[in-house]
Amino acid sequence: METPASHCKEETELLSLLKEAHEILFNALNSLSGTTPPTHESSFLCSAADSACVAADGYILLRENGRVNASKLLIRPMVEAALFATAVVKRKGFYFRKRFSELVEEGKLRGNAPQVKAQVEKASDDLAAFLQKNDPTYPINKTVVTVFEAAHEADLEGVYQVFYRLYCQYTHGNRNAACGQLDGLTDPHDTFLATWCLWQMLVLLPQHTPANIPSLTSLEDRFNRANANMLTASGANGPTK
Repeated sequence: METPASHCKEETELLSLLKEAHEILFNALNSLSGTTPPTHESSFLCSAADSACVAADGYILLRENGRVNASKLLIRPMVEAALFATAVVKRKGFYFRKRFSELVEEGKLRGNAPQVKAQVEKASDDLAAFLQKNDPTYPINKTVVTVFEAAHEADLEGVYQVFYRLYCQYTHGNRNAACGQLDGLTDPHDTFLATWCLWQMLVLLPQHTPANIPSLTSLEDRFNRANANMLTASGANGPTK
């Protein structure tokens, strides 16, 4: 059982900024209520942002109650959402690959019966036909996509190679992660990485949706200063924006 932990002043400052970013993202998503996303890609972005927002809500709750180890389990989903959201809006055709991959995984949940495979195939064919009807040049690639490919298409391979791989150790039940032996590597980055994921969404949303988002200049400045203070205090290095 995890014992509640206290936070250093640098962590407390970052946590405050995460809460502010979370509130802005929450309100931005609410501002889209009743609207229709202009594209499939923007619709996916909204879903990914909502997923990251929910995970961040749980992270904040756990972190404020000193449940640091439990909170680390929520970082990988936020990073994954940010990587896929960025790739989908950045690379034409990636949306179809992501949806095709989801359809395949959803089919597996229903078993291996021939009719299930036929349903998955029809659903993917229907989506491909719809996308190409609106844009005959839309590329269709029926290949299950990986998180690494998402990071590559998003031009965020560094985030994948270092941070996504690292936090996967917690969700995969890695022994060293479970025993706390990776905490020295992750502790300085936890809250910054969670905030970075929300930041990605806040940057992308106004580019691809009519979301109502205030100026982020002040938040960005304080975010960078707080992260620099944390890294200086810990002697660690963080991901770049």
